[in-house]
Amino acid sequence: MRKILPGFNPPSRNSQIVRSGGVKTLFRFGRISALTKRIIEISRPLDFGSFNNNGQAVLIILLIVSVILVIGLSVASRSITDIKTSQQTEESARVFWVAQAGLEKAIKADSNLSTQQLNNIDYSVSKSVLGGGSSFTFDESTLGKVSADEVKTFWLINHNADGSFGSAYSGSIANICWDIASSSDTPAIELTVLYKEGATFKFKRYVYDPNNVRVGTNKFSLADQTCSQDSSLKYSIKSSDLPITLTGSPYFIWIKMLYLDPSRQVPVKIFADAGNNFPDQGSCFESTAKISVSSITRKLMECRSWPTPPTIFSYLLFSGQGGINKP
Repeated sequence: MRKILPGFNPPSRNSQIVRSGGVKTLFRFGRISALTKRIIEISRPLDFGSFNNNGQAVLIILLIVSVILVIGLSVASRSITDIKTSQQTEESARVFWVAQAGLEKAIKADSNLSTQQLNNIDYSVSKSVLGGGSSFTFDESTLGKVSADEVKTFWLINHNADGSFGSAYSGSIANICWDIASSSDTPAIELTVLYKEGATFKFKRYVYDPNNVRVGTNKFSLADQTCSQDSSLKYSIKSSDLPITLTGSPYFIWIKMLYLDPSRQVPVKIFADAGNNFPDQGSCFESTAKISVSSITRKLMECRSWPTPPTIFSYLLFSGQGGINKP
């Protein structure tokens, strides 16, 4: 016999389906009270599906925001760098032209320039003596290397402040060394000395060739294959032809390279004999311009020799007061 509990009404076989929180419960034995229904609702398992969906959405949003932020920062950084580079390039060009202007101003005045300002850019120019020692090298730091068919002037007489001539060099030439531009080069050197005997100016020419095959036909003096005074240079005048004694009052030497490729240049170094220093060869001007805020600085340097007569006079006879002769 079935015992029926108080407060419990057994349902018919066609029982209802109770829906609570999305959970279906089929009661075959009767109806449940409101209290029992509440207990079932409280004790049912939690539905984490909605929580999982919400968490995934937040993560996706954070990921998208992070990507956008990274891209934005990258673009901003690149833009800032481009702007800074462009600004530095512009300022560098401005500083360069101010340095160039200061250099030209100092050369025209033939003097130093103390710190001045142009377009909010500070600049100054220092003047220094070129040469004046026991040796002198024609290279990039002075008056440039000697190229093919180019004539360089080496002064053997001092100049006064106003450009007039002073005392002449009283020593001799201990040696002259020169280098090669490539392994296939064997350049010869031509030296033309202008000097004064009494009231007459004269030229004297010396030619030296390190190529013993060419010497047989060009009749130059054979040069040495080493330079004892400077091992970095390839050729020199043979000791048997040294020193080069300067007669009268020497003024300058014209230096010219022969048998040299037109596209190449070589350094030439001249040595004085012991106890003597050569006259200075001119002046060097170094211009410095700077923007104080960005510290962008540019320096330019230019060296200038004393003015020389056209080299055509070494090939012609000149008739004038005192006269110029080629012995």
